[in-house]
Amino acid sequence: MKALGNVIVACLLLLISISSCKRDDGDKLVTACTDRLMPEYLNFRIVDKSTNADLFFANQPAYAIGQLKVTYKKLERPVQVKSDGTSGNYFSVQANIAGLKDTMYIQVGNNAAVPLIYTLAKVEDPCPRYPVSTVMYNNNFYNNVGAQILSLKQ
Repeated sequence: MKALGNVIVACLLLLISISSCKRDDGDKLVTACTDRLMPEYLNFRIVDKSTNADLFFANQPAYAIGQLKVTYKKLERPVQVKSDGTSGNYFSVQANIAGLKDTMYIQVGNNAAVPLIYTLAKVEDPCPRYPVSTVMYNNNFYNNVGAQILSLKQ
């Protein structure tokens, strides 16, 4: 008999907890965002400033892929070679999303490293993400960057 009483009490508590979770039609459905932010990438090609020839992915490139170094606060960043399927290969490097503005240094061959200053935008979508917004490289300014592939003039 005591066990039956415990079962009845447990069923009542379960029924009360389920009914308290009922959603009103006026409530908004909330998407759960994970606490892990997705990485954002800066996608680019390096082109000659006077001819616009691709310095790494042309038929006869001026530089080998291994001659590109991207550093961030004295640490070399991994650079991936990707293809967009239509216009060929490009480089992709992960942006630092810890701050909304940062600087990377791009070194091509034995040339001096050139600073690349970028800013990120905060977008609520419904979870926050931080796409690349602006880029300044070698006195050239790029706006509304997002995931597009930039042609950085060297």
